[in-house]
Amino acid sequence: MNDTDLDRDERLCARADRVVDASNRAFDLAERQAGTRVGRRAAEISETLADRFHEVNAEIRAGRTGRR
Repeated sequence: MNDTDLDRDERLCARADRVVDASNRAFDLAERQAGTRVGRRAAEISETLADRFHEVNAEIRAGRTGRR
């Protein structure tokens, strides 16, 4: 790994952390507003963000194995 790869991984890890935080906040809102329109939308957002987290992790893994 070179400095460019390390910088890229650092940016992707920071993005993954932000996505997890946002997903957790949406999930908490969904639980508090269960059964309401807001709660249902928050649950959808949480699921979308969880999917994005998996995509970011796949980018990190692909970069570490040389598959970009």
